[in-house]
Amino acid sequence: MKLLIIGHGRHGKDTVCDLMTEMYGLRCTSVSKAMSEEVYQHAGRDMDYDDSASFYADRHNHRQLWYETIRDITWNQPEVVGVSALNGGYDVLNGVRSRVEFDAIKATGLYDYVVWVDASSRLPDVVDGTMELTKEDADYVIDNNGTLLKLWSATRVILAKLNSTS
Repeated sequence: MKLLIIGHGRHGKDTVCDLMTEMYGLRCTSVSKAMSEEVYQHAGRDMDYDDSASFYADRHNHRQLWYETIRDITWNQPEVVGVSALNGGYDVLNGVRSRVEFDAIKATGLYDYVVWVDASSRLPDVVDGTMELTKEDADYVIDNNGTLLKLWSATRVILAKLNSTS
């Protein structure tokens, strides 16, 4: 089973990926992680960061820069991160935000399902133009508006559903 995890920034996508790894052994990566060295080389080297790891760790403070840099790097092959993740042995790609990238990755037919992680009852949506996708782009939604235990349970339920339909 190959999954795309999408949703607004800070809504729990990384946590859901951690749970998927712990519960089912799924290998997860994010667009930002997969592109971190390239983004650092294109945009972060001239900033006050020692290396790509420290730039990656502070990526949430530079959402627009990361979004634009990834878009610029992949403009002629917007599906490249999705294909590379699978070729690298990952089961789950987390954090696609661009409509062009999302549509190109979906068009490859390599991913089975799209899952939206939603914490909109307790956190604001990203409105800075760096998130072009919506909940309607997903096949399934994981509710992350409660406790970590509820998120764990919701993730388990979705994965059981997905395993039964695969």
